[in-house]
Amino acid sequence: SYNLVVNYANRNTSNTLSTHQIAAAYATAVTASVTIAVSLGQAVRAGRIPRFLSPVAPYAAVASAGVANVIVMRYNEISEGVAVRDSHGDA
Repeated sequence: SYNLVVNYANRNTSNTLSTHQIAAAYATAVTASVTIAVSLGQAVRAGRIPRFLSPVAPYAAVASAGVANVIVMRYNEISEGVAVRDSHGDA
């Protein structure tokens, strides 16, 4: 939720975001975070990952949520570019 607000507040206003895009960014971040956290937790319990690496699971979940959120929130900027103007408002 925090990353969503930060990315929304720091967006470029020349590219608008619909409510659907904001909801998709939030859902993507939550899904990524929960999936990574549960998967790594199960991998540690099953012995596929050493137990001493279990503290890394929450960090990996939060980091993956942040990456997913940035990609979805900034997709318009990535695909369409950003309008750049000089001090006179000329493109």
